[in-house]
Amino acid sequence: MLDAVKLLRELQERISDSQFNWNGGDYERLLFTEVKGLLHIEFYGEPWRETFADFIKLVCVPDIASKIGALFFRSPDEGANGTNNWDFSKLIESEITFPNLKILFVEPYQLDWHNHPIIAEGLEEAGMIGKLITKMPNLQSMTIPNAPDASFFKMRRQSLSYLRVESGYDHQNFILNFSRSLCFPNLVVLDFSDYNEQYVDDYPAACTPFEYYVELFRSQAFASIRRFVLRNSVLSETELAKLHGLRKDITFRFVKSYGDYVYVK
Repeated sequence: MLDAVKLLRELQERISDSQFNWNGGDYERLLFTEVKGLLHIEFYGEPWRETFADFIKLVCVPDIASKIGALFFRSPDEGANGTNNWDFSKLIESEITFPNLKILFVEPYQLDWHNHPIIAEGLEEAGMIGKLITKMPNLQSMTIPNAPDASFFKMRRQSLSYLRVESGYDHQNFILNFSRSLCFPNLVVLDFSDYNEQYVDDYPAACTPFEYYVELFRSQAFASIRRFVLRNSVLSETELAKLHGLRKDITFRFVKSYGDYVYVK
């Protein structure tokens, strides 16, 4: 553990020495602490900068990767063309795994942000999330800012108990794919944010249809769920009530978090 801490501290010092300012708290930083013999690590920075590449290279060092219990990725509201892209290609291409990683958190979108965080190479998710978690065989909790494609459901994840997924620019039939899978037999909490790009013409047509939610609630894949949080759905109150009627034994929360910018000239 001493070698891992030493290497992390060296990178921490390099990051803190570069482009530092106190303006709004948006300076890049690396935070870590030891919790029950494992490392809880948080990277705060812009994913296209060299510091992010240096961080990914560092966590792929075997002596560090084997000691990580939690990985958090956060960023200031910066990006290109409205997008803040976390590209984990280098991590995926490495031969390293994270055998003790329990928590993966990539910060979701906040309504007052200009840029939407996504996990992708370019603007396409293209299976990156599924490839990413194959590196994390004992993951228990995952929060991601955009929906994975169907390849995400081709693996069995016995350990996962908490999953929060935002749709991002495309829900990729997440609810339907989940309902037809047997990947997460021990999942207790599912938190899903539907497509919510309200600036797009006729955006409700791109949202998850009611029939997909019905299939989810009736599926074997949903049997282990005890708490379901649904955000930003266009379902009516009648449809929400019908869904809850299918599984009255669970806690079902519907969260409205609509928002858009008003430009004042």
